[in-house]
Amino acid sequence: MNKLAVTFLAIAATQTFAGPTHKAKIEDLSFLSGTWTCKIWGGTFEESWSRPAGGSMLGYGRLMIGKDVPFMELMSIETRPEGIIMFILVDPPSKGKKEPMPFKLTSFDGKTAVFELPKNEFPSKVSYSKTPTGMKCWIEGMQGGKKSREEFGFKRMKG
Repeated sequence: MNKLAVTFLAIAATQTFAGPTHKAKIEDLSFLSGTWTCKIWGGTFEESWSRPAGGSMLGYGRLMIGKDVPFMELMSIETRPEGIIMFILVDPPSKGKKEPMPFKLTSFDGKTAVFELPKNEFPSKVSYSKTPTGMKCWIEGMQGGKKSREEFGFKRMKG
């Protein structure tokens, strides 16, 4: 085999087996920025994210059914030495001491971001994906011993 063929095979092998060469930065997640809404669980779910700044993003989510807010979450995405981590705090701080759940960004392909916390039953995975008409989010894990998945088809909120 000549040197050119060996060089080509070596390059091809690194491209095939080395995995993605793009390491995600928090700025790559700017597609989350803004306020989003979708109909789910008998009400309207609203999620809002700040733009990336200083290595972080801040967010919140809430379910509104009529004038009630039966569910809310506070979130941050932070650049840490171990990678990009999304911290989720379910329920408002006024309901007692809570510990944020750290979901690590395990994959980003330029369109879809996947955050995982394998030791958590549900959700153990939170994913966001850009779509032509908005953004899709899905949460996955185990509930009652069965695989479970909830999808949110977000549209950008006007106003």
